Amino acid sequence: VLTRLVVPAFTGHFHAFRQGLSKVNGHAVANSAFRTELDASGNFKNPVVVFGCIGKRAVVARDVMKYLEGKPIVEATLQGLLEAVREVPVERDATYTTQFSPEGRDNYKRQLIVSFAFKWFATISPSVPQQIRSSQGPKPGFWEARHESMSVTQTLKSTGQLTMPKAHPGSLYVGPKKEALEQSCGETKYAGDMPMGPRGTHGVFITSPTIGVLNRVDFTEALKQEGVITFIDHSHIPGMNSASIVPGDEQLFVAPGSNVPYSGAPVGLIVATTHQQAKTAARFVQVHVDKPADQPVLTLDEAEAKKAFLYGPDFPGKQINVGDVDKAFKDPNVVVVTGRFQFGGQNNFYLEKHTCTASPDDMGRILVYGGAQCPDVTKTMTMIALGCSSKDIVIRVRPMGGAFGGKFTKQYPCFCASAVACKVLGRPVRVAMNLTQDMGISGNTRHIFRCDYRVAATKEGKIVGFDNKMLVDAGCANDYSDYIVDELLKRQDLAYNVPNYRGILNMAKTNNPSATANRAPGLAQAAAITETVVDHLARELGVSQEQVREKSLKPKTGAKDQTGQTILQWNVPDLWQQAKQEMEFTKREAEHAVFNKANRFKKRATAMQPLKYAIGYLNMSGATVTVNVNAADGSVAVQTGCCEMGQGCTTKVLATAATELGVPVDQVSVFYPDTSVLPNLQTDGGSAGAELLCQATKSACEELKARLKPVEKELLEEKRAKGEAVETNWGEVCKRAFGPMPTDTRTLLSATAMAKVPKWNDTKRSKEHPSPELPYWNLDPLPDGMWQYYVTGVACTDVEVDVLTGEYTVLRADVWVDGGNSLSPLLDLGQAEGGFVFGLGTYCTEEILLDPTDGRNKSEGTWNYKPPSNKDVPQQFNVKLVPGNPSSRTTYGSKGIGEAPLILAYSAVSAVKKAILASRQERGLSSQFTLDSPATPARVQGCMEVAAKDLTLQGESTAPGVPDADVAAQGPQGDAQGGWEDDLGAAQASAQALAHVLGGGMLL
Repeated sequence: VLTRLVVPAFTGHFHAFRQGLSKVNGHAVANSAFRTELDASGNFKNPVVVFGCIGKRAVVARDVMKYLEGKPIVEATLQGLLEAVREVPVERDATYTTQFSPEGRDNYKRQLIVSFAFKWFATISPSVPQQIRSSQGPKPGFWEARHESMSVTQTLKSTGQLTMPKAHPGSLYVGPKKEALEQSCGETKYAGDMPMGPRGTHGVFITSPTIGVLNRVDFTEALKQEGVITFIDHSHIPGMNSASIVPGDEQLFVAPGSNVPYSGAPVGLIVATTHQQAKTAARFVQVHVDKPADQPVLTLDEAEAKKAFLYGPDFPGKQINVGDVDKAFKDPNVVVVTGRFQFGGQNNFYLEKHTCTASPDDMGRILVYGGAQCPDVTKTMTMIALGCSSKDIVIRVRPMGGAFGGKFTKQYPCFCASAVACKVLGRPVRVAMNLTQDMGISGNTRHIFRCDYRVAATKEGKIVGFDNKMLVDAGCANDYSDYIVDELLKRQDLAYNVPNYRGILNMAKTNNPSATANRAPGLAQAAAITETVVDHLARELGVSQEQVREKSLKPKTGAKDQTGQTILQWNVPDLWQQAKQEMEFTKREAEHAVFNKANRFKKRATAMQPLKYAIGYLNMSGATVTVNVNAADGSVAVQTGCCEMGQGCTTKVLATAATELGVPVDQVSVFYPDTSVLPNLQTDGGSAGAELLCQATKSACEELKARLKPVEKELLEEKRAKGEAVETNWGEVCKRAFGPMPTDTRTLLSATAMAKVPKWNDTKRSKEHPSPELPYWNLDPLPDGMWQYYVTGVACTDVEVDVLTGEYTVLRADVWVDGGNSLSPLLDLGQAEGGFVFGLGTYCTEEILLDPTDGRNKSEGTWNYKPPSNKDVPQQFNVKLVPGNPSSRTTYGSKGIGEAPLILAYSAVSAVKKAILASRQERGLSSQFTLDSPATPARVQGCMEVAAKDLTLQGESTAPGVPDADVAAQGPQGDAQGGWEDDLGAAQASAQALAHVLGGGMLL
């Protein structure tokens, strides 16, 4: 029995350092703990140095400790310490190896432990040069040792246009998003909350652990487990074994003898009475996979070598040519840069994972609740799997906990599997993927690609020629890649005037999961390429990024996009100048220059970026709404195609109906999509769903008002005849329209309207515009007006970068978005804020870790995959909806801004590149480096190229005997720390245990 534990006080110095995958909720990439006492002469006494996450166990650096014993705290000792730390072995860690990072993060870990040692030495040094102080470690104490982001107050200021034209939905205050209160209280009923009754069952996917040829699936032991009902596989599918937008392109369940196209592909579904029983039974299923006949293609290099292209080995790729590129490069007065840029993809990472509840319905129908952005196509894919008629399936789309394009095509397996299992069993079946399975089956969703570019510009920075060749990883099947990569190819002009452009893009067919849409599909990657080119040109020319951007902006009048489309209401040149002044860009740059001069190992920078984002309606044509009026009290019920995924679509439709009918908001209710009520509901996405549905709502309300005009006239005449006040209200008219018998005014109080593609956006079927053999986006040339309108904006972002670790913080972001006449300013501000932060994940934190040797997704879960946290949000975040520029091509002059602000988040990466450049130039390095995407701390630190000669304390020192206040606070007295006695010795064990604690217990 333990009766006493003595923890002796420690009066020396203790400091710990760590670099995590994220600022919060992230394990350490590497960490360290340092402890020492100082003798009377100020020399090291009993030093202890421990490193974590560089091997399977914490590493006690005995050679380092031996070297330090008795040494004074001087420059020579520092250099010896760093040299000893460089000899500490770092074990190979394959977790972070990808096709773009074959070495993983091993070199990064080596650099980190050297950096930690330098920071520690700088922290305990009695006299530290001013320029070095920013590299010192935290002050002693628990609160003081927290990550810097934890002690900084974050501020958010959002401004929107609240004055709208008369009878505009945006002028009607409807409160917060209508689902907000229910969601915050946990009362919203998602697909997984739909009742199934006592006969309800639960299904769990069984997936293949590897690529190859499926031999067999042994589920014998699984069927013996408690509560297990059956195992569903390909043989149970009554229709086509398909769960893809191109029928048959991807199997719902891989059949024995078929190729397993990627690691994590579904091979079956185990069904049990409870979800936990199904999960338990799934562990007993054995999937036997034989080696593939051919070596799997897992990287873009392999695909290129084998000519493994989506449309065959001889497909030359999609191409676009504007102007005369070759002539532009022959001009002797231009400056030419070439380079390669690589983009590592992104998962959709919605909070609610794919979940469906399928139940037997009347007359042999199957009713499926789930989350989908395209109800009608989802119903069609389910119909194909069941081999039945469309009338035999009802899809009811529940509110979704996020989608971001991930529920445009990737929901098909869940819908089809639950429906098939329901058909087989004749019982309700719920299929709910967990986080790991969802990310494993979906894999990477934003397309991985690489781009080899060549750009010509004048010496002042104006872009005159742009030539690039791209290879995109489409994965194992087409999905919606053809359209998405078309956007990547045709949107690289952004807000810039590129008179001569040539792009060639091919799609690699690999053994990775098929890629699909993700917020701002194609355009997010296009922006990364172009802004990378802008930065490269600026460094080559020795000018600022902003000069290149400003010189290259499209002209105020006559602006066209890269495909020749006329840009209406083009305001970026004016917006740029206004933002540059109001955001105080010049002042911020000057302040950062002063900071950088005073800090050797912390650098700050700011970058401005313009925005042009195309919004098109062609995919969403056919948005349908039915407005029903209850005669009893005049209340309104609206059946819509609003696939509510957090964007507030239903709230905007509600405001539109209330505005058009002149009724209070609380008299209107909006319903979610139901294909038995509105059977042909198209896609809700591309930032355009809400305004199309509001347009349909307006049309339906106008039809109702026209029908009720004669009723109102009749009612007024009756009142006049009775000598009553000659006035009516909405409730009276509705009651009279469906009054008691007999009546001659009985009127249909329901109206259905469809928002078709407007005339400006219509490829008419005529001799001049015959029905195209290829999808509309492949027409060459594109008919003018193919794209409805363009969202514009400007952002200015400040960052601070740690030169030694590569970690950076977004200090401030000013984001302006031209939202036109917003349908709901408060909601659109939230969309702009969320879109920008989503973009920080796209470009900065979220990295897909597909293993280049076996195709495993090593980022299936939040252990190695890090979406932005609250501490990644800019410390000072100012968002503004710019007024005064309504769209001439939308019913209310509104603009969809759910996706466009994401593009502006690349301004953070542009600022990081400026900070890298500042540090490199200070240390005499060249201005040439490449920062691929995402710009993780590991990649940023690699671009710094910190050498041994850079790690020195030499500089302008603090006057002897007059230490800086911050240095004094970390001086010889230190902080009292405890230790535990062990066979390693008290000091060593103490440091090792504390390293565990301060590293979050995550010493891998």
